[in-house]
Amino acid sequence: MGFVENMILVVVVFLFAGAIAIPQVNPPPRDGIEKRQTTEPTPFYIEMRWADQLPHDLDLYITCYSLVNMQRTDPTVVFYNRKSSRWLNLLHDATGYPRSQRNVEEARVNSSVRTVPKNTVCLINTHIWSRHGGPLPVKGTVLAIANKDSPRQKTIVNLEFTIGQVGEECSLAQIVWDEKSDVLFDSVETYPNLPTQRIATVGAADNPPTCTPTKGCAS
Repeated sequence: MGFVENMILVVVVFLFAGAIAIPQVNPPPRDGIEKRQTTEPTPFYIEMRWADQLPHDLDLYITCYSLVNMQRTDPTVVFYNRKSSRWLNLLHDATGYPRSQRNVEEARVNSSVRTVPKNTVCLINTHIWSRHGGPLPVKGTVLAIANKDSPRQKTIVNLEFTIGQVGEECSLAQIVWDEKSDVLFDSVETYPNLPTQRIATVGAADNPPTCTPTKGCAS
């Protein structure tokens, strides 16, 4: 075998060895789906969950505004049909099993913003679009975190709620930030004592049911 043939053989063996090694360096995930979790710090994170095997379609609605001279300005609203608004993003919209493998909806401040705007008020609501044959009532949880994945991380809200009827809307939490963009923890209002302020069903002609303070969800 000549010199050229030897060099070709060496190159072929080298490429073959590299091809075998690559899968060992970066093995595929066991379930075939790469699981990545964002750990970049964010000043405000919201998560709503209900049991993964339930068919119910719950939706997370968040509306925020700034208070300037007692006037509401800079409205920010995110939900399944508007996943980005100003400084806030809805990361995931679940529609119930089996359409969604995980019944979780998440929202967070977008990566270009380091703090929640000063003198901001945010209202977090849930609305049940359909039960898709699932039983009622249905329970869920909502979690809100300030400065997530940073040394200053602190839980603002962590609670369980109950929805009793299709079309029902609940206000789960209202959170206020001061002029330094810090959460006013003493001013946080939560379900079931927080009266429902409509977001999903505002202006609806059929007057859908809402939660009532201290009693949870009712018609």
